[in-house]
Amino acid sequence: RYWRDWSSDVCSSDLGVFGALGIFLAWFITMTLVPIMLVMFWPNKILSGNEISDGSKKVGLYSQKLLPVIAKLKWVWMGVAFISLFALLGIPKLKVDTDYTKFFGRHMHVTRSYEYIKNARFGQNPVSIVLNYPKGKTLYSDENFSKLLQFERELKKDTNIIKLLSVSDLIDRIDIAFNGKSNSLSRISKYSENQISQLFMLGEMSNNDDISNFTNDEKNSLQIIAMTHYMSSRELILFKNRIYQAGKVLPSDIQVDVTGTTVLWANMDKQISGTQMESIFIITLI
Repeated sequence: RYWRDWSSDVCSSDLGVFGALGIFLAWFITMTLVPIMLVMFWPNKILSGNEISDGSKKVGLYSQKLLPVIAKLKWVWMGVAFISLFALLGIPKLKVDTDYTKFFGRHMHVTRSYEYIKNARFGQNPVSIVLNYPKGKTLYSDENFSKLLQFERELKKDTNIIKLLSVSDLIDRIDIAFNGKSNSLSRISKYSENQISQLFMLGEMSNNDDISNFTNDEKNSLQIIAMTHYMSSRELILFKNRIYQAGKVLPSDIQVDVTGTTVLWANMDKQISGTQMESIFIITLI
């Protein structure tokens, strides 16, 4: 049973295949390109074909059979090596992505579960959107709260977002509890700074601990939780960019940060893949 589970781990099998290809490529270069370079740049250090054939010097099987052929066709081999350098042109077009839902076989229970959760419209991936207000400002200073509501409306247009969890939802419910049910969202959007401040105070005095999960005591920093479908690393990076684009409706002095476990993984994948591509480029040149 354990062997079947391990063999269905697609990422491990792919790692084995590409690792084997890398070892074979290293062996092939050692047996072909390295001797070519020796013949080209250090000819006096290499036994000539005549010296090998007349037995004047004792050499190994590799030198006896293959080195003369390589020496005669050295320009052909060097041409092939030069043509292979054109692979460098494709490195900028190389796209690297990490999708943890594809780490296992598509018939595995863990793989099917992602699709079941997605079809049920449940959030699989919490992304934290943090807003930091400048010194002396709060989330309800001036027009900050109405701009926050506008920002949330822009976020809800993104098809990847299933639900937003925000302090504005709590303020909406507090307003309903104390002022009666109405078209509350449009109502709080028209409230003044003093009215929003009073709703916060009413919520905190009623021992509502949920507020502290979304904002600090000074009310100059808050987080919005975006519940989304599972996204691969590249999709998360694009999602981050769309959030920053939506953040343009906020005042320019408000700092927007996007974080969360999966976002940090996506950032790590981006840095690692960039380093790997740079390494490939440098090694190929060398």
